[in-house]
Amino acid sequence: MVKFKEPINPFYFLCAVFGVAFTVTACAYGLLLLRGNRGLNLATNDAPQHPLMSFLDRYGMIILGVEVALLVAVSLAAILLDHYRGKRIKSSRKP
Repeated sequence: MVKFKEPINPFYFLCAVFGVAFTVTACAYGLLLLRGNRGLNLATNDAPQHPLMSFLDRYGMIILGVEVALLVAVSLAAILLDHYRGKRIKSSRKP
């Protein structure tokens, strides 16, 4: 009996990419909030703030929201593709 090998789901790769991007952004945004709460904001000490921190200060919540939405969409697409392929394989194996 020949064993059928399923094709790789391309949405798994996208889930990993968006998951890593979300994790890095969330950690950087968390660091921004932690530094702000502890009074370690470099901008108040007449020193320039790091460009990443000023960018996240302006657009951090928007970026996190977009990344979560993309992660949800890609995860649902991966689940639906697996479900579709599973049903197609089952229907092709029935006599």
